Amino acid sequence: MSSRDFEFTSTLRLSSGCHILYSYSQLDAYVNNAVSFIQEGLDKDQHVVFIDSKEHMNKLIPLLETKQLSEQILFLNADHFYCFQDGIEQTIRNYRQYIKPFLQSTKPIRIWGNVNSKYDVQADILKAYECTCNEFVEKMNNTLMVCAYDGQKLSASMLEDMLYFHEYFMTDTSLVPSNLYNRDQKSVAFPSIYEQIKREKKTEDLMIRSEKLSMAGQFAAGIAHEIRNPLTSIKGFFQLIKESTNKEIYYKIIEEELDKIEQVSNEMLILAKPHSDLRHSHEILPLINDVKMLLETQAILKNISIITEFKTNNLYIYCEDTKIKQVLINLIKNAIEVMNQGTITITVEKADSRVILSVKDEGPGISKENLKKLGEPFYTTKPKGTGLGLLVCQKIIESHEGSLTVESQEGTGTTFTIELPLHAPYS
Repeated sequence: MSSRDFEFTSTLRLSSGCHILYSYSQLDAYVNNAVSFIQEGLDKDQHVVFIDSKEHMNKLIPLLETKQLSEQILFLNADHFYCFQDGIEQTIRNYRQYIKPFLQSTKPIRIWGNVNSKYDVQADILKAYECTCNEFVEKMNNTLMVCAYDGQKLSASMLEDMLYFHEYFMTDTSLVPSNLYNRDQKSVAFPSIYEQIKREKKTEDLMIRSEKLSMAGQFAAGIAHEIRNPLTSIKGFFQLIKESTNKEIYYKIIEEELDKIEQVSNEMLILAKPHSDLRHSHEILPLINDVKMLLETQAILKNISIITEFKTNNLYIYCEDTKIKQVLINLIKNAIEVMNQGTITITVEKADSRVILSVKDEGPGISKENLKKLGEPFYTTKPKGTGLGLLVCQKIIESHEGSLTVESQEGTGTTFTIELPLHAPYS
């Protein structure tokens, strides 16, 4: 893990301060997270106060991206800073002495303190210290404080007490809200498993709802765009028809634009339709041969040959044959459109209880960046495409309990792979 792989504080809001309890168990992870904490502060032009042992500092300073220690960073020795022998007063005085100048700046400040002391500290002293830190963070805007403890030395009862004073709880690999955090410092009961599941379910439902709203917005924007363009053309040509004697050419263009609207509407209906019940056991090889025969003429015109490699015969799937043919037509037509010549290879084989069908072309391929966008609504590389074809294919295959994946390399070609469950033929 590099120092930049785990920017655990990047999403936290600092407008009202933030207090984090870090219980670490692995030194390497601790160092990486500390480096990330410091580096993130430098990247965001924040003040950084780092309180730790010399041993830890010697490990993390060489890992910082900057070779020169910025004036934004204040390194303090934890062995001298945390003085808990007689209470917390001296430690608080150290805070005022060393950190107060940073607080007078308008820049946000982040403080990291490894609180493990070389002395045995009474639990009530540590609790009093953390309570004071929490009050300090609440009063200071734009302040982020991490209090780190060696998890192997921190007892379960002490950990529970600490969670009352920290808004977040962090481990070597995660950062979560503290369920015990109580801003008013009143007694609260530990949430039951039921309550925790209820909270998680509520959060999950909110995320799903947000995702649905986001998707609906994308669809609405895409539909509006795809339909508005042909409607604008139709409106313009109707205006020209009024003023022209040669109307036939305009009629043809208007008809083409109406076909585009119809195509978008039909594809959206396919996405919205529930699963069909018109399914039977079909042998997959004849379905492929039917589609091949349908598109072969179109392929020959571009000097493209379509070849099939059936490694196993008598493979049956439970499907609506017209829908599976629609998927194959879409994939093969896409391959024909991106090629000027070459070969499209359709391969079928059996793997355990599934049929593996692949359509491989020799086109220009798809870049990694565009490959990530493939299947998004209304994303297309074709001038006259709607960007819904692949989405429709995915919907059909998923409704047949299968999967559709794509692999591509620029300059080599693209392969679409369909997996469907095998089905016994009807007797």
